[in-house]
Amino acid sequence: MKHLSKYYLIFTFFFLLDKILLVPELRFSWTVSTPVNPYVDSLDNKEYPYKDKKDMRIVWNYGTSRSGCFYRVPVPAQTAVDPYLSQEDRSRINRYEINNFSSRGSDPEIYLTRMLQLLERGIKPDAVFIEISPLSFNENNQFSNFAKTEGISFFTLIGNLDKYSINTIREIVISRLFTSYRYKLSWDKIAKSKNDSSLFMTVMNMRMNKHTAGQKTNQKLTDQKLNDYQSGNMTERDYLTKFKLVAKIIEQPLLGNWKLDSSRMEAVDTMIRIAEENGIPVVIWRPDVHPLMKEMYVQKNVHRDFEPALQKIIQERKVPYIDFNSQNLLKCNYFTDVSHLSARCCSEMAARLTEALEKR
Repeated sequence: MKHLSKYYLIFTFFFLLDKILLVPELRFSWTVSTPVNPYVDSLDNKEYPYKDKKDMRIVWNYGTSRSGCFYRVPVPAQTAVDPYLSQEDRSRINRYEINNFSSRGSDPEIYLTRMLQLLERGIKPDAVFIEISPLSFNENNQFSNFAKTEGISFFTLIGNLDKYSINTIREIVISRLFTSYRYKLSWDKIAKSKNDSSLFMTVMNMRMNKHTAGQKTNQKLTDQKLNDYQSGNMTERDYLTKFKLVAKIIEQPLLGNWKLDSSRMEAVDTMIRIAEENGIPVVIWRPDVHPLMKEMYVQKNVHRDFEPALQKIIQERKVPYIDFNSQNLLKCNYFTDVSHLSARCCSEMAARLTEALEKR
């Protein structure tokens, strides 16, 4: 009997230790969790945030922070004066409304979750754009585990088991049973250490989307609000502090030990399949990044596994693919930092994406 009591006490201790992380103050102080969850829309299955215009073709764009500019443009005021657009581009863009669903550190499994939630509400777009960034396919990305457990709704997953990988199903189920598995301890936070990891999170928080889903404001972009830099045409100080330094800070957390997460590539394929079943055309696109970031992709050998897996889906599904990263499709070459193209270039991106959509 005493033998059983010992095990009971041990079980009770670990159970209480596990559940104590449900206390927000402790969770934010001891674990990788943060007070701001950029994936709350898909985690909580929030309502559709847009009011669709009946005279416009509605496009849902799913992406990471590199899609964040689609919360701002295209809008008629900017389209009318954008120097990178032809008259044909302007006419075409004005026929479309791009409703954006993107967030910092997001990935295709979160895209898939949000798409399923909206379709289950009976809402259906005229087309879907899917952003494909190598950063969001890294299994060892610092956001990976947090994004999976805090971006995928348990109830959406249970209702769509055939649409998620076995690995993802296991991760979500276990994370809901054991709090300490969901909110993994951060020894850096516990030790209150100021290291590269905390510096990385500071940089990422500075670059969080300031714009969220909802109706765009119809206004022109201004230089004062853009805070961007033209590639190859900036001061040495800006280059070192805004690009070189940031590249060094994000390299290990985002690209270190780069390994393709096959579950996320499966999610892209599933999204295309679901769209096909609903008669929704899809365009896949890869965002442009600063030359320093392209160098890091090469150094980390990202393309070895990423490109073949992506091309397999594109060829099998026969979907248009626009690679802004390597095809020099944009005249605009302004960046806000090493991994984000400026909103100044976003209307031109929309022009190329809608063009590909109509040519498919």
